[in-house]
Amino acid sequence: MPTEQFDLPLFAQAFAAVQSSVVHLQGVPLARRFAIVPLGPPLLRYSSRCRAALRYDEESDQVRLAVDRDVAAGEALVAWCGPQPNSRLLINYGFVDPDNPYDMLELVVSLSSEDPLFHRKRSRLAGTQAKLGTRQVFALKPAPAPLPPNLLSLVQLALAETPEDADQ
Repeated sequence: MPTEQFDLPLFAQAFAAVQSSVVHLQGVPLARRFAIVPLGPPLLRYSSRCRAALRYDEESDQVRLAVDRDVAAGEALVAWCGPQPNSRLLINYGFVDPDNPYDMLELVVSLSSEDPLFHRKRSRLAGTQAKLGTRQVFALKPAPAPLPPNLLSLVQLALAETPEDADQ
């Protein structure tokens, strides 16, 4: 279709319509991982704690909801959304799960190459057993999970303002 008739706003609208019906299937080859299930995603509820999942049934060539317990007539259907943090659920599906055991915040700590102590700090990192780089990503999880190992030492080093602080 010519771009004069199929401009970016129209493409975005079409993409959103298709994306709203896409589901990610578990336990299938990558080539079959995604399926379009019209009205599936909008009519289901999602939970990070249930084990009901949308699965591809090869025999019938259909996507089916495999439930993890008996479901009463009229009860809302709930599907597992996979082990994803809320940030990914929001981007992929447009919701967050307040009871999500997989939720985390990625904290990126990096040393600025503009820092006058950058080379000293980088040398200090190279000399540690922790094998930290000048840019690290830490997964912060809700309590009672402890802070990731090495987070505090890297933050202290990143914030050091004097050679003495950087050498501690």
